[in-house]
Amino acid sequence: MKALWWYLPLEALVILLAQQAMGFAPAHALLAITAAAAVTVMLVALPDIQEPRWPRESSDRRDGARDQVTALSWAFMTRDESVSTRGLHAVRKAATARLALHGVDLADPAHARAARELLGQGAYALLTTYGPPPSMAQLGRCIDRLTAIEPAALMAAAPHVSPATPRQPSPRIP
Repeated sequence: MKALWWYLPLEALVILLAQQAMGFAPAHALLAITAAAAVTVMLVALPDIQEPRWPRESSDRRDGARDQVTALSWAFMTRDESVSTRGLHAVRKAATARLALHGVDLADPAHARAARELLGQGAYALLTTYGPPPSMAQLGRCIDRLTAIEPAALMAAAPHVSPATPRQPSPRIP
């Protein structure tokens, strides 16, 4: 508050000197002094106003929450719109687990024929070769092939169904 009393006379002196040098009318100088005093009071004398903050809510995050799904989907794509190494690793891990239900090891060359029959040649090549990253369309086709593989329990109950054949949706009856 003490600094305010030093600013006001200094501003008045500067404005009066400017009035004499430039030839302002005394009424204009008085108006300028009043405006400068008002601005000084607002900037110096009033306390700092702090913006209110929104309360932070801590929520228990559950697996599979929307933000986790979003983070996972963004983790799949790189800046050049190809699949990231992390995303491809996640798909390989899921494919290994899915094929293991059928007794097929994706990493074992002895099971390569069975893996090709279940996945198809394109998906098998994408999951087993290491080269330039695949496109999102290629990864999407691979994931479609993985989801089309029948679970092992259904395969045991209906062995006549080819595992590489995707299921067709049943027709709707009106």
